[in-house]
Amino acid sequence: GIKNLQYILGHFDEWIKERSEIIENLGIEDHGYLFIKRNGQPATQNVIRNWADKWSKIVNKTVYLHCLRHNLVTYLTRLGLGSDFIIAFMGWSSAEMYKIYNDLEDSEMDWKDSEKLQAIINKKLLILNKI
Repeated sequence: GIKNLQYILGHFDEWIKERSEIIENLGIEDHGYLFIKRNGQPATQNVIRNWADKWSKIVNKTVYLHCLRHNLVTYLTRLGLGSDFIIAFMGWSSAEMYKIYNDLEDSEMDWKDSEKLQAIINKKLLILNKI
C-alpha cells in the first residue's frame, strides 16, 4: 500500500542523492542515466541483471526491474485512479498497455460503474412500477 510506496520513494530519494554525490566526486559530466556503477558510468543491462539476481536472493522472490511497471500501475489502480489518468500518467497512447500492466483480479476491482448501473436500473424499475 501507501507505506510500501513511501518506503520505495524514500530509497529512491536516497539513491538520487548518492548518485549525485558519485557524479560530483568523480568530477564527470552527468549523463542522465539513472543507474550507474561506482565509477559513474552507466550500468549495463548485465550489471542491472546481476543486481536484480542479488536482490532476488535477499528477498527470496524473483526481482526484475520491469516488474516495477506492473507494480506501479496496479498500485495506482488500487488507489482508485482511473485508467484514463494512469494511461496519460504513464505516457501511453493506447489503453492496451494499461490492460497489460494492471494486474488486479476482477475480485479486487472497485466496480464504481456497477453502482451507477444499479441506480439506472432502480430508476427504470420505479418508473415501470408506476405504470
